[in-house]
Amino acid sequence: GPTMAAEAWVRVCPSDSVTPGRQQDALISGAAVLCGRFSNGKVWAISAKNSATGTEMYGGQVDEAAQTLRDPQWGTQYSLVDGQVVGKWCPSPPIIGGLIGTIFPQNGVWVPQVREQGGYIEVLIDVDAKANFE
Repeated sequence: GPTMAAEAWVRVCPSDSVTPGRQQDALISGAAVLCGRFSNGKVWAISAKNSATGTEMYGGQVDEAAQTLRDPQWGTQYSLVDGQVVGKWCPSPPIIGGLIGTIFPQNGVWVPQVREQGGYIEVLIDVDAKANFE
């Protein structure tokens, strides 16, 4: 029969733990989420794992003008708006990144809706969708 989508706002971390330029990652209902804050105070959230090899995105460089996060492992820039790849796929490090880029098809990553509520940063996730992130 039809299944109900069970979407819920779930706390990632206290708002004051993420000052502009700081990042925080958390595992929520099986989904690894990375969140941060732009210099204008607005919060962002994205998958904490890249779409090539699943390594951590924590500490990736944020380009505020382009609204992208650069994967520290392979150099791919992901849109903080929709998770799509912006520019080159796995451009670094030289040779190895290119090799990884040929093995793994180019894919975007998950970007959940994000908000601040009651002193916490929260993301909207499908609490039944743990299987989708495995």
